Amino acid sequence: MTPEEQRAIRARQRSRSIATAVVLIAMVILFFGITLAKLSH
Repeated sequence: MTPEEQRAIRARQRSRSIATAVVLIAMVILFFGITLAKLSH
């Protein structure tokens, strides 16, 4: 495998892990918001 291919794979893995982190954070915020909404009523 050439260094260029390794760099491309690493970039793909990095972008995938960033996307996964963003989705997880969004879900946490969503659940937190739902919990606050239920507690306030």
